[in-house]
Amino acid sequence: MRPPLSRALPAAEFSAWYWLKRELQDFCSAEGLATSGSKDVLAERVRSTLAGAEVPTVSSGPHRAESMPLRLTPETRVGEGWRLNPAL
Repeated sequence: MRPPLSRALPAAEFSAWYWLKRELQDFCSAEGLATSGSKDVLAERVRSTLAGAEVPTVSSGPHRAESMPLRLTPETRVGEGWRLNPAL
């Protein structure tokens, strides 16, 4: 039987079980941690907390609109993380 996700759960035991993203978000919320990110990011945040290690910081990602020039030319260098998004 799977143990409840709580601060008392050892990190190794946490890693042995499957957790829903919602459960990870609830744990992070209760611990005052960021609740955003993918399931993998949340699981690493929980694992670090349970292990007593430093919790990875939340990255807001690159600000593409600020990092790219308004006009593209043949000389324009496209930076890392840039992608074409027709919805913009």
